[in-house]
Amino acid sequence: MKTKKLKNSKLIQSLSTLNNIMTAPKDFISISHQIGSQKNLVQGAGGNTSYKEDNIMWVKASGTWLSEAIIKDIFVAVDYKKIRKNIENKINNPISDSVISESILRPSIETTLHALMPHKVVIHTHPVDVLSWLVGEDGKTLIDDKLTDFSWCWIPYTKPGESLTNVIKEKLDNKIVDILFLQNHGLVIGGDSCNDAINKMNKLISKLKVKPRDFDELDNELLNQHANTLDMRLPKYPIIQSLAFDEISFNFCNMRSGVIFPDQAVFLGASIPCFNDLNAINKETPLIVIKDKGVFVSCSSKKDVDEILFCLAEVLLRLEKEQMIRYLEKDEISSLLDWDAEKYRQNLSE
Repeated sequence: MKTKKLKNSKLIQSLSTLNNIMTAPKDFISISHQIGSQKNLVQGAGGNTSYKEDNIMWVKASGTWLSEAIIKDIFVAVDYKKIRKNIENKINNPISDSVISESILRPSIETTLHALMPHKVVIHTHPVDVLSWLVGEDGKTLIDDKLTDFSWCWIPYTKPGESLTNVIKEKLDNKIVDILFLQNHGLVIGGDSCNDAINKMNKLISKLKVKPRDFDELDNELLNQHANTLDMRLPKYPIIQSLAFDEISFNFCNMRSGVIFPDQAVFLGASIPCFNDLNAINKETPLIVIKDKGVFVSCSSKKDVDEILFCLAEVLLRLEKEQMIRYLEKDEISSLLDWDAEKYRQNLSE
């Protein structure tokens, strides 16, 4: 009789745990939405968050938007301890067979990174202020003196996903830090709670604030005339026009490939098509930047294009004329564009 009651008790406990993991915690969903709603922190399908409880980690699904966290089911539950074990054992695709929740969505490309960090809450964002430091050749040196009261580590640019996780694992060498600066990529913050992680992030970003150059909104009538001539449309955000009308920003776009972070390559292509003349244009491109004439986007472009252009414009307005920038190399760009995980993310874009 006691054995039967014990078995029933364990069954009830298992069912209760299963029910609890079907939905991510409300406060976590709320802060994810708050982060995703701030374009200076996260753009489009970029960025991700995670929350650990027992063996379970809720992590944003690949290709979803944090800004939609309160209206859509965008999180996937995984067994993060199993993922950690797979990382330790150098198993290919450490995320395989780790998904607990019944979801048709894939866990974020950065799931292994979230699993590796010991913190209860992990926030990965692409803040424009921080990116303006991360894309510089001397970014690590420049921020070193500003962050004496933070526990952080600089991670040289590495392809997102498993490769990045392995580099971080080696770099930390069993040390625990709360902040990771991912060169040419973004910011990772770990905290003991949602509020702890948010507070750390806000405090850090306030230390690295950079005043952008002033840029006034332009005459839309003339811009629309050019757009109609090209059979294209204007970008969603007026600040994007700074890529064409701010000389420093245009020159950075027009230098080499012009690609300075992964999502730019994924959603905007291997290079920024920059032109000095309105008549020397290949209209087949998804977007074009014409000096002193405007930025124009293909009418068939997906909504992520506007979000990533916004990020690029805001970052470049924070760079100084003589600043040395680390652009992504051709092979680094190719590895992103040929990657199945990124193709999947692009296909989810509306």
